[in-house]
Amino acid sequence: MIELLEPNDETKFRATELFQNPVDGATYSKWQRDMRANRKKPVDEDGNEIEEDEETAAMFKPFGRLDLVTRVCDNQ
Repeated sequence: MIELLEPNDETKFRATELFQNPVDGATYSKWQRDMRANRKKPVDEDGNEIEEDEETAAMFKPFGRLDLVTRVCDNQ
């Protein structure tokens, strides 16, 4: 048995905000999706944008509307 510290309504609400990437199975919360969408590019001390390598840029790329799906197990 697992006892949750949050009220049931809060837990259910947070579960409805979880989305999964069907390609790799990773799950993202609303906070994680918002952080990716509103991420500021890294800058140097002069305020110039720093070029990121492709792997880092892909890791922080915002999700498109159709990139993620709702997890069926969270709707029950």
